[in-house]
Amino acid sequence: MDFVPAWPPRLAEKCWPVAERAAVVACRLKSFAGLTWPMPAFQSQSRLNKPEHYRPVFSDPVYRVSSGCFLFLANPGQTSVSRLGVVVAKKNIRNATKRNRMKRLVRECFRHHCFLEPVDLVVLARKTASTLDNAAVTKDLQALCRALDQKVSAK
Repeated sequence: MDFVPAWPPRLAEKCWPVAERAAVVACRLKSFAGLTWPMPAFQSQSRLNKPEHYRPVFSDPVYRVSSGCFLFLANPGQTSVSRLGVVVAKKNIRNATKRNRMKRLVRECFRHHCFLEPVDLVVLARKTASTLDNAAVTKDLQALCRALDQKVSAK
């Protein structure tokens, strides 16, 4: 019994020389498949994070847009930027990784779409959303965003 692991195990930061750590960090920041790291974050000012932010949208939505996979509920924005709330119920999508994938795709679509006027938007995922692949989900979300934009600009 020659090998006995040290306990507690040493952390990589303590084990690696400074030059090697810098090389690893630089590698992570390089472009990978067209994406630059670190990825842009979803700003907290663009979120509906409290129940009092969700309540007016759920109780009396001014705009409703839906497809077989998603339901958009929206009100005119209370701030100068559009804000997003995502609801993916465990009842509709049982698998946690699929729920998280839906949330990521909704946030990414929202981040890329510029609404003409600020809105407070709540996106609800339906059961059929989990059966679609990423491209189909993105296409459906983009179509719903355009439809919502048309409704908002019409009023």
